[in-house]
Amino acid sequence: MPVDKDHAYELLKAFGKLEFELKRHGAFFQTRWTRSEPPTPYLVADVDWHIVDAAVRRMGNAFSALVGQPHRDRLLRDRQRRPMKQKIAMREDGSPYAKFSEHQLPQNDAEALVVAMRRVRNNLFHGGKEDSEEDPYAEDDAWALDATAVAKALLPLVQARRLTP
Repeated sequence: MPVDKDHAYELLKAFGKLEFELKRHGAFFQTRWTRSEPPTPYLVADVDWHIVDAAVRRMGNAFSALVGQPHRDRLLRDRQRRPMKQKIAMREDGSPYAKFSEHQLPQNDAEALVVAMRRVRNNLFHGGKEDSEEDPYAEDDAWALDATAVAKALLPLVQARRLTP
């Protein structure tokens, strides 16, 4: 996902702050053991996005309204297909590879905004870093700004304990 470095930084910074606050809240994380060999396994905390999604879904329009209209419009306008999600596909020789595939967003607008935010962040952080001739969309910078707007709308709700599981 080729994105202007300043837009990429702003998204990763906003998303990082959000994840930090969600873990700090205590009600939005799950714990799991690392897969390290003994004696080093330890418990780690990961954000449980299913809990976050449910909380935002309950807020509904009260949350959606916190995200600017242009950001909402772009993130939700093609909700049947975008933002894409990396899925495992198989090559002819049977070996797996990651491929961007269409994946519908949830019907609830508030939840869809948060899911779209995560997908954009994941595509930026884990996806391709180069320009792709196969990408028919030339709006990656705009998507990064949209996802940043969602993270920045969600952050104060978590900090003020107004988002509840």
